[in-house]
Amino acid sequence: MSSQSIEKFKQYLENQKDDFLQDGRRVEGIIRDIFPEDKSLIFLLTSAWKAGIVSDLRQTANLEVTVAQFGDRLCQEYRLRESSALSAVRVWAYALGVTDDVPNISVSRTPSMGRQPSITAETKKCPFCAEEVKKDARKCKHCHSDISEDVIIKGVQDDELIRQKEALDREKQKLERERQEIEKMMALDVERQKLEAERSKLAEEKNLLATRQGPTTSATGGTGRDGRFIANDNGTVLDTKSGLIWAACDNGANINWDGANKYCKNYRCDGHTDWRLPSFDELKGLYDRGKSYKPTLYSYDVDLTGLIQLSTGFLWISEERGSDAAHFTFTDGTRRWNRKSKGYDTRVLPVRSGSWSHQSPANSTKVLPVRGKPAPNMAPRASQQQTVGVRHSKSPSLVKMLKDLFLGKY
Repeated sequence: MSSQSIEKFKQYLENQKDDFLQDGRRVEGIIRDIFPEDKSLIFLLTSAWKAGIVSDLRQTANLEVTVAQFGDRLCQEYRLRESSALSAVRVWAYALGVTDDVPNISVSRTPSMGRQPSITAETKKCPFCAEEVKKDARKCKHCHSDISEDVIIKGVQDDELIRQKEALDREKQKLERERQEIEKMMALDVERQKLEAERSKLAEEKNLLATRQGPTTSATGGTGRDGRFIANDNGTVLDTKSGLIWAACDNGANINWDGANKYCKNYRCDGHTDWRLPSFDELKGLYDRGKSYKPTLYSYDVDLTGLIQLSTGFLWISEERGSDAAHFTFTDGTRRWNRKSKGYDTRVLPVRSGSWSHQSPANSTKVLPVRGKPAPNMAPRASQQQTVGVRHSKSPSLVKMLKDLFLGKY
């Protein structure tokens, strides 16, 4: 037996768990694998394990006294030579790390009773202790091991089962690591969903805040005019034909019919709170086949003035019918019905009625007159006042004309 085998035995024990030494079959199988040609040492090391010397060695205080005591125990229980018993104890002590001294092995293949018997056709060697026994013996008289053919075959089968069990244990550990990785990935996915929900909530709150504050600039970037439509820099567009005041842009995101109503109620622009959903006729009044542009989030052109910017071609209408509500299509000027709960590609454009005012560049208020009525507090221009006074001064009265006629001036 070489010292390399002993070192290999020590390294193997260092890499195993503590419960490995509790399984006698695994211990015996490993000893057989590491010392395959030295059956005497296999018998000695397994006998030391069976005698409880391995577990006692790990608790020793005085190694020399303990080795002598354990060697004497092996000699008495298995009738071994003292040198062989001490060698087995020292190998275990070195393999377990109790001592750093490499043991000097002295294993005798002869039994303790004396002479070396000759092997004949009527005898055979014990596979455990390598001593001579009768050919038909079923139990070794030296190591008391069961050496019947069935037991030997069963031992081989048990070794195979041990190897399979170890392979299954390794596979189980691999599956456990994979399970832990999957649990980590699931936990990360849950955290990702929470972050997405928080992000959506923040976006909704930001949208609600924007509706309360109202837009600050119109889509054209300032005041402008397109025919009968006038854009103000406060985010509104006046239709001088209908007198309606429109938001300069839609809400910019998908929204259902109930959300559109809520959006209009919370919409604040230039201090006004009377914003509402438009009717079909009001949106129909915006539809103009002579004007078109491509919305920001829609692939088809919409037909209306560019002062009112839409992100798609569909706007909710105030008309409802049970669980359905109407929306206006600015691609063809038609009215269509859809579920109130649906909001894909549908937007809301707030509108309100009443007088319209905007801030001039000099921050002065200019009130536009309503058609057919004079504007309030609008004094006539100086040229008009002068013209009226002259016209009145040049118009003679009837009394003056009669007087001049009487005096003979005509």
